[in-house]
Amino acid sequence: MNIQQMQYFAEVCRHENVTKAAASLHMSQSTLSLSMKNLEAETGLNLFRHVGRNIQLTADGQALFQEVEKMLKQVKRFEANVKVIAKRHNRLQLAVPSQIATIILPLLLGEFFQQHPEIQLEITEPAGGVALDMVEREEVDLAFVHDAEGRPNLTLRKLSSWPICLCVPRSHPLADKPSVTLAEAAAYPLVLLSRKFADAPEHMNGTP
Repeated sequence: MNIQQMQYFAEVCRHENVTKAAASLHMSQSTLSLSMKNLEAETGLNLFRHVGRNIQLTADGQALFQEVEKMLKQVKRFEANVKVIAKRHNRLQLAVPSQIATIILPLLLGEFFQQHPEIQLEITEPAGGVALDMVEREEVDLAFVHDAEGRPNLTLRKLSSWPICLCVPRSHPLADKPSVTLAEAAAYPLVLLSRKFADAPEHMNGTP
């Protein structure tokens, strides 16, 4: 007894009428009637008794109908799970902190959609540390962050090097230099954000 036979049998049982069941299944009455006869021959059970133009299930037919309904529900759950799995393959979940998103996403998205129009992107903008936590918990597929030191469970790929800009007045002794070493910059009072600054939610929210 295959899935198609189960579906045909269940539809006949629900309608208690072969003609109505055939119309619901978009098939001829004769084909459906033959299928039910073949099912009785295959199972060795007397499944129906005719009452006028309608049919009634025998005790064996009722018992088989209950089992078939259980099986068809399992089939539906299986098909739904397969669709979910297939959908995951067409979806890419990214975690990109807002500081990086404004720079990297415009550069990447246009080319990505041209090469992979079938893939749906889902982008969240957590802080850098939170983004890495999401990857470790498998809540997203990948994250773009400034650094990920101390994360042995993650695979890291360096994409590019970002310059650090030193902002000084035009009259400052370092203003005319094309580049400045850290040692040179350290000789002057500086305001420099810590590595964890961008990861701290309270700074993101404007809380001191």
